[in-house]
Amino acid sequence: MEAKKFKLVVKLCSVLSAIAVFALVITAVVQFAQMGALARKKSKLQKELDYLSATESSIKETLAKHDSLDYTEQYAREHLGFVEDGDIIYEIN
Repeated sequence: MEAKKFKLVVKLCSVLSAIAVFALVITAVVQFAQMGALARKKSKLQKELDYLSATESSIKETLAKHDSLDYTEQYAREHLGFVEDGDIIYEIN
């Protein structure tokens, strides 16, 4: 009788161990799949961040250029028709 009980306990432990290992393998596979998806998302977001950083730098350079007095004077002359003392104005008829 004792041997039957022992065999039953061993079989039960074996089945429970197999179920636990199977569950761990499934969990590991799911985790690796999620890690891959997150790595791809991280790469995509890093590319977007790099693009936005480059755009920000370009915008800052443009703003700095437009903030200068030389640019303001040039714009006023070319687009608004402003002149300074001593400028010679040519009119085309």
